[in-house]
Amino acid sequence: MKTKQWGTLAWVTLIVVALGVGLSIWRDHDVSAKPKRAFPQLEAQLNDITKVSVHAANNAVATLERTEKGWVVVEKSRYPADSGTLRKELLQLAQMDLVEAKTKKPENYAQLGVQALDQGGSEATEVKVYGANNAVIAQVVVGKSAAGGGYVRVGTDAQTWLASARPSFASKAEDWLDKEIISIDTQRMHKVVNSTVPGGYVIERPEGVETPILKDVPKGRAVKDSELRRVMGGLANLRFDNVLPAAQAPNVKAVVKSRFEAKDGVMIEVSAFKEGDKIYASFVPSAGVAATPAPAAANTDATKQKDAGNATTAPAQSAVNAQAEAEKIAQKVKGWVYIIPAYQGEVLLLTRDALLEPLVKLKAKK
Repeated sequence: MKTKQWGTLAWVTLIVVALGVGLSIWRDHDVSAKPKRAFPQLEAQLNDITKVSVHAANNAVATLERTEKGWVVVEKSRYPADSGTLRKELLQLAQMDLVEAKTKKPENYAQLGVQALDQGGSEATEVKVYGANNAVIAQVVVGKSAAGGGYVRVGTDAQTWLASARPSFASKAEDWLDKEIISIDTQRMHKVVNSTVPGGYVIERPEGVETPILKDVPKGRAVKDSELRRVMGGLANLRFDNVLPAAQAPNVKAVVKSRFEAKDGVMIEVSAFKEGDKIYASFVPSAGVAATPAPAAANTDATKQKDAGNATTAPAQSAVNAQAEAEKIAQKVKGWVYIIPAYQGEVLLLTRDALLEPLVKLKAKK
């Protein structure tokens, strides 16, 4: 055989050996085994789960606990957790299959992202699920993504698996918070009263009028209708970035105070301020008298008696509904101060001048 051919053969041999070594990292078990459920009993135990802990490198920790009132985030002073997201992640974990065995050699873990959390450069996330008596009923180390799923280690087993899913449990406590504060649709809003001195204002939307009206507009000033609509929608799907107990909030004097009044009687007192680059706000809900009564039924002889009853019961029922909604909001917001994203928080800081077009000075006649 010629020297050139021997050289080519040697290179091919080296490549095959290298590929064999590489494959041994990814697969050191029989690949013909059928997929199996990682946690066969977990789906039936979802309603019995009492706690979930998520750990990542750099001491990132999130602990969620079930209470009588629902799930809370321990590291965030036990603020309510997003239970919908938690259940979704737990269900995915419960239905996760182990598809193919990979490496069980710790020196190869880093390539799949399943190394121990205390090892430098670890990308893994460790999830523990607890049941009755604080017993661990599921434990998994989640590594890198892969086609159709991801790499995991189950329990304390050294074996790494290609799984049918890659659970995405967040390790930052704030990512588990129920981020919605209040949601009162723009069309429900009847009036906003800003009592800031100076700079206060009153915006009202009378019944049957689409565009809000700014009260007591100075002579010669034009109103920014778009800003009025922004203010009236200030509590629509209002969310937060972070939350802290009221006792831990910055102590500032420049606070913008507003009262949002819905047509059905729900009222929200808002105190907002800016400290550094963050906008903070607190909320006090209550219930008042509905701004507009329910429409009356047709006044015919057949309905007169019914109308008389409706005239009394409709406002009463509206007041009951408003009170119930205010109490529900209060259960969530009482005692907390929220850090609001700028795109929503800026509306809560607006004063009268921001609702008016700039004053144009007329040129003096020569």
